[in-house]
This record gives sequence, C-alpha cells and structure tokens, in this order.
Amino acid sequence: MLRLNLILNNLVHSIQNIIQGNTIKSPFHKVGDKLMAFDYIVSNPPFKLDFSDYVADLDTKQNNERFFAGFPNIPKKDKDKMAIYPLFIQHIMFSLSAKGRAAIVVPTGFITAQTGIEKKIRNAW
Repeated sequence: MLRLNLILNNLVHSIQNIIQGNTIKSPFHKVGDKLMAFDYIVSNPPFKLDFSDYVADLDTKQNNERFFAGFPNIPKKDKDKMAIYPLFIQHIMFSLSAKGRAAIVVPTGFITAQTGIEKKIRNAW
C-alpha cells in the first residue's frame, strides 16, 4: 500500500526508503542503541493487531520512557482486535525531535477516552 501511495503521489524517489519490519518490537531507525529523532512524522498505524507474543519483551527499563503511558490490555479472546495504536503513538512521540511535529490517524475513541493509556498520552502531548 505504501509503495502504491508513493507512486500515485509522484514520490517514487522515496520508495528506496521503505523498510519492512516491526517498528514497535525492533525499530530500524537508530543511531547506536538510541532511536533517531525526526522533525516530521506522518503515520497511519494499525488500530488493532495481536502483539501478545512480544509485549513482554517491550516491558524493559530501556523502553520505560518510550512507552511512558503503558501497554494496552491483552484480551483473553479476539486477540486480533487488540488496540495497538497507543504503542505506535508513544513510539512516534518518543521519536520526535524537540521541534518535531507529527500527524497520526487515530480512531475516534482516542479523542474521547476519559481514562487509561489514551488519556495519559493526550495529557503528555
């Protein structure tokens, strides 16, 4: 989808920068052990995705600042409907430079949530 989007928007020069992988578990853009900081980030992260097989690996001292608001709950059923977008939002916030700006597509519930991770993220922004 990303390749097609770049072609349709006459941005074929950016195709070489596409990296396939798990941004949350193993971020690609690093300098040494630290994540790179960006001035601009545009993201349409998946809203729901099963990340139960690696969530325990994310809960480390090294990731405390990156995932400052915590991890979404893992339901007992329908794990493919797990809310993963809060992890992407926290990752993006952590990856912004001091003057950085981000545009992120989020579900409506993020804007109206009165508790939980979503509220912590909004209050930090």
